[in-house]
Amino acid sequence: MAGRKHLIEVNRQVAAAGLDERGRHAALIGLARNLARRLDAQGAESAPLTLLKEYQSVLARLVRAEAAEAPAKPGRNAGEDHRLERPENVLELFLRRHRVRPQDRVPMTDEERAQLELDYVEAVERNLRRRGSG
Repeated sequence: MAGRKHLIEVNRQVAAAGLDERGRHAALIGLARNLARRLDAQGAESAPLTLLKEYQSVLARLVRAEAAEAPAKPGRNAGEDHRLERPENVLELFLRRHRVRPQDRVPMTDEERAQLELDYVEAVERNLRRRGSG
């Protein structure tokens, strides 16, 4: 079976990627198989450099086709923009921005939290005024 090594590799890649052999990827798969057969017939050591480059190029195109067929990454929904979400208070925004873990946060009363938020808002406003006047 060593004489069909490259053809077997192409077939495995096509099967693993789930590419449609009779649909829109048929020509690309056919080209990959033909180049693999030629490479197997001539031997990888004695094959011309152009054949090797063409074979590598078509393999790269198969990988790109596989990536295009892959489902979208799980996670955020396309319709949601999480950057526009505002937390219920400014302190929470600050803690998230600076990646302060919940277990590292200091417990405080509502009055302390309100005063800290007020101080933070004033500092932000001062910085904005300073940037605007400078």
